[in-house]
Amino acid sequence: MATQACLLLASATMLASCTSSAPSSRTVDARKDALLEKTDLTALRDACRAAIVKYGSPGVKHLKLDDERIPPIVRRLEPTDVVLVQNYLRVEMGGPGLYYGVEAFRDRLTQVPYPTARELLEGLWYYETTAAIDRYPK
Repeated sequence: MATQACLLLASATMLASCTSSAPSSRTVDARKDALLEKTDLTALRDACRAAIVKYGSPGVKHLKLDDERIPPIVRRLEPTDVVLVQNYLRVEMGGPGLYYGVEAFRDRLTQVPYPTARELLEGLWYYETTAAIDRYPK
């Protein structure tokens, strides 16, 4: 009987720890709302483009979230990842299970958005997918 109680307690503790680390749907909805509804998208795109022009170069760079190359407007969104390459900057807001965020492109000639992305304004695309985006497979 004591063994069953211990197993039940251990199972409940594991379940609580697993579910507490995953973001709730309310958290995801609030973050999406902050990104899509409360952010000046033109300012976001323009700041990302300035960073691309100034710091973009061949090769993929996953920037640390306190990196000075990340524009302040992007930092305020509290992204989970920021990817900078020669022609675009990706602001990832999600993670395993639901990847979402925006990609800003240097210009219209170089933009190749994720296939299911939607254009928010010229040069700024919103994406949402359950699979990680890997434009440069190894």
